[in-house]
Amino acid sequence: PKLHRWLGAPFVKIGVIGVVAAVPFLMVMKMGDMGSALVWIPVSIVALIIGGIPFRYLTCMSFIGAGIIPLLYFVALPLVSERGPERIDTWLRMMRGQEVDIRGTAYSPYYVSMAVGKAGWKGVGYKATEGSGSLLAKGFGSKTTAHNDYIFGVIAEELGFRGSLLLLTAFALLLIQGLFIAFYSRDVAGRLLACLVVALFFAHIFESIGMCVLIMPVTGIPLPLISYSGTFVVICMFLLGLVQSVWVHRNWKRDVQVKQAEA
Repeated sequence: PKLHRWLGAPFVKIGVIGVVAAVPFLMVMKMGDMGSALVWIPVSIVALIIGGIPFRYLTCMSFIGAGIIPLLYFVALPLVSERGPERIDTWLRMMRGQEVDIRGTAYSPYYVSMAVGKAGWKGVGYKATEGSGSLLAKGFGSKTTAHNDYIFGVIAEELGFRGSLLLLTAFALLLIQGLFIAFYSRDVAGRLLACLVVALFFAHIFESIGMCVLIMPVTGIPLPLISYSGTFVVICMFLLGLVQSVWVHRNWKRDVQVKQAEA
């Protein structure tokens, strides 16, 4: 009992979650991929909330996190990413309507957001060509990342608002289903697992779509189950399999009791 009380202490939970999240965060950040590393921040926040950390602790951690943001931006970010500060500065200038270099750092976000904005309700058509008015087909935007980082820009331009809305609805149903499974989980571990997978997917979806419509800076995060990638697709399917396992075993105790009664 004493060990259980000690492990259930808020500081112990915060320490365990911090260490578990810091290891992949620092490893990915050392590789220079700050965008993928930042995904672990919302995942850690969800872990703290589901882990039962009191609200006063979360409030203090929020103020501490807000206080170290300038330190991370001006000191840590330039050390791990050469283009990170430049991308954020370009995004802020575009949000304020200031002049940017559309032939330099603002080239891809400028033309991709323009392609999304001019697509209208129906879009320019599936596999659109230059003759149908596709900006991306004409060579504007990044051709090298159109199939992974900017895949939503291609979908929005070709299929228009209705295609984008259909994709967003599918993602929303997937995330809601994950939360539904978490709610009916038989234990805290299953609930935590399902919620963390939902948080990870939501972070990727929000950032990948957000950078195509200029509500987030460019980070190069793939769109789950849509972007062309190898390992990331496998990981996504693996995570969805874990969530499915939580649902399958939600009535594990009842099934065991039924089998024992039948025996």
